[in-house]
This record gives sequence, structure tokens and C-alpha cells, in this order.
Amino acid sequence: MIIAFTFEVENRRLHEASIRLEQENDDLAQKVVTGKITLRSSLDQVGTSPSLCTTYAEDEVDTLSRELQRTKEHLVQVEDEKRKQQEETTQLKHIFRRELEKAESELKKTNAIIDEYKQVERSHQRSLNSSVLAVKSWDKPVSAKCPAEIITRTSFTLPGCSVRPRCPVSLGSVRSPDRLHLLQRKAMGCDRCRRVFGRNDSMRPQRAGLDVEKESLKAQLRELETELAQAKLRFVEAQCEIQVWPPQQ
Repeated sequence: MIIAFTFEVENRRLHEASIRLEQENDDLAQKVVTGKITLRSSLDQVGTSPSLCTTYAEDEVDTLSRELQRTKEHLVQVEDEKRKQQEETTQLKHIFRRELEKAESELKKTNAIIDEYKQVERSHQRSLNSSVLAVKSWDKPVSAKCPAEIITRTSFTLPGCSVRPRCPVSLGSVRSPDRLHLLQRKAMGCDRCRRVFGRNDSMRPQRAGLDVEKESLKAQLRELETELAQAKLRFVEAQCEIQVWPPQQ
């Protein structure tokens, strides 16, 4: 931008010089005309020596003609320099415009990458929060006095299943002293509840499967934390790339 400003100042200076030379040219032409008129008057007044007056007039005309010719040549040189300066200025404007368009395109790409990183970060943050809540739910202790209360207060997620099914066994209708036995019999009649208990028909949930699911969720949580940290790092790098761009004029 400094080079363009320098060329503009030089162009303005040459333009002023051209105007000044044109004015000097006009002044010299006016001076030649005035000199001719003066010589003609002198010739009219001095009639005794016409040859001397003619020689003086011719010398004066030659001097003025040579000065006028030098002025014209200098004017031509100034105009040539002015034309060259204008051509260089046009080329510089074209180069600056092209670089500006390139910088704007790179800035748009960088902004698009930043928006994408923000979306990925929000998605990872939501997944991370969900995984944290899931792990916390697994870590909650279940205090129950009997297996029936375990069923009423705890919902198990089967390994490989993302849905928490509800047990169709209703405990409110069981009132007899054989409540536990009846509950066990009704639970074993349900396909979904049968998979939760052991092979010996005891009311013991499969803690091994739950531990595996818990470890899987913790591993998924660590993976999401790693991806989130990487996304934040890429976001910071993109912000740094934007800051190194020179400000637009």
C-alpha cells in the first residue's frame, strides 16, 4: 500500500510539472510574438540601418526558438514518465486486488473450519455430558433389603442394548407371604427379565455384564474427552491463523 501511495504522489507531481511546462510554453510563445511586434516597431523607427535591425531580430528569434524546442522536448519526456507511472499504478492495483480476493477467500475457509470445529466440539460436549451422567448413574449405590426392592428401584441395561426396558412384573398386586416366591415365578415368565437373572433362578442380577457395560462407558468417556481436547486444540490453531492475517485496508 505504501508503494501505491508513493506512485500516486509521484504521478501528481509529474502532472503538476506538465501543467507548469505547458504554461511556460505558452508564455514563451507569447514572448516570441511580443518580440516580433517589438522588432517590427524598432524597424519602423530605425530606417537608416535596416540590416542591423534585421540581424538583431533574427538572433532573437533563433534564441527563442531554441528555448521553445527544449521546452517541448522536456514536456514530451515528462508525459512519457507520466504514462509509465500510470501503467505501473494500474498493474499494482490489479495485484493488490488479486491478493485481497485471495485473502478474503482464505478467511472464509478459515471461518468455515472454525464453525465446523465449534459444531464438533458441541457434539462431543453433549456426548461427553451424556456419558458422564451414564457413568454417574452406574456408580450410584442401591440399598435394598430384598431382591424385590432391587427390581423396583433399579433398571438394568442389557449388554449391547441402548434401551432401558421396563419390567412388566407388577409388585403392587403381590400381597401374600409368598411374595418373593411369587415375584420370582412371575419374573422368570418374562423373556426380558429372565436374561437379567442367573441360571439357578435366583434373584441375583448379572453384575458381570453390568461391570462390562460400565467399563465400556468409561472407555467411551475417555475417548470423547480426548476428541474434545483435540477439537479445542484445532480451534485454537484456527484462531491463531486468523490473527496473523494483516488487517484489510
